[in-house]
Amino acid sequence: MTNTLDLFIISILVGALALLFAILSWRLKTEIMFWLGVSFTIILLVVDTINFDAVLFLFSNSETIFSGVIIFACLILPTCFLVASKLNPNKLLDDSAITDDYLNDIINNEDEKVDFE
Repeated sequence: MTNTLDLFIISILVGALALLFAILSWRLKTEIMFWLGVSFTIILLVVDTINFDAVLFLFSNSETIFSGVIIFACLILPTCFLVASKLNPNKLLDDSAITDDYLNDIINNEDEKVDFE
């Protein structure tokens, strides 16, 4: 049981770092955050592969299945964010529909005369 507890703790720690860097890669669109997320995700995948029998035990026992689901969530969530960070790399530039000309037009426009009666 100590082996599964150690696996769970290592998976949570490495998975949290992988998820942190994957989310930062998705939000900031920087290559260093992407590669840090990829490296921690690969470390987590290697740890889970080496301890495959412990992971299999977590899923075979009804009392520890939740721990197995958490371990796989720590692997799947960073992967999803890393893939999403590479799907649309210019997302920040594409979403800027408000331009300086549009804002200047609003600022320099005459105020509307509203009759409240």
